[in-house]
Amino acid sequence: MDSKHPLYKKLETLSGRGLKILDIGGWFGPCKIATHMIDVMPYETMNREGSYGPGVLDLKKENYHQIDLSLGEKFPFPDKYFDFVVCRHTLEDIANPVAVCSEIKRVAKEGYLETPHRVYESTRGVERHWWAGHYHHRWFVEMEKNQVIFQFKPHCLHANPRFVWWCPPWRKVKEEFKNTGIFFSGSFDAKERVIIDYRDVKTDLAQFKNSYRSKKIFRFKWLENKLD
Repeated sequence: MDSKHPLYKKLETLSGRGLKILDIGGWFGPCKIATHMIDVMPYETMNREGSYGPGVLDLKKENYHQIDLSLGEKFPFPDKYFDFVVCRHTLEDIANPVAVCSEIKRVAKEGYLETPHRVYESTRGVERHWWAGHYHHRWFVEMEKNQVIFQFKPHCLHANPRFVWWCPPWRKVKEEFKNTGIFFSGSFDAKERVIIDYRDVKTDLAQFKNSYRSKKIFRFKWLENKLD
């Protein structure tokens, strides 16, 4: 994570203050100043080299809780136990993100949520050229102000150019369309946008792409620090 990232700057203000900080789903990329973690993967295989934030990762095994978040179970902590909660690139993976958001709100005084941007999840070539987004992601996620909206990511997305962008190897998705995130204090709203009919699903996918027609989604890889 770049030191200019808003979360990094926030973590700098929290570091060294003896606060309780929970990292949810951080096994692959741990927050260095987290005092507690929840993840489905074991503590022993945590990707320490992928850690981010100020300081040095010093997460104790007794504060690591190996839990399957998709089960939607209550976290093993009392209300408002944590001064800050981080949940990055996890909610889009799990079966019941709304339930997990409810638990985040219960145990956190404040925190930060981050997922891939829906544009990124609707782009072929960011992982493999024959599917959009990442193969294991279940949800589109949209965040605005104090609200998080989850919408299932349908299989019909991948093959239809009306619904997806294509990112060739010599381009990359601009940073503003890669991830979406919000800081919250006290609480936030989380809900699922339910779309049942197949025709409505297709209409929604097409309308979303059309809503970005005026945006420049990509930049050349060799011009990362310049405008196209």
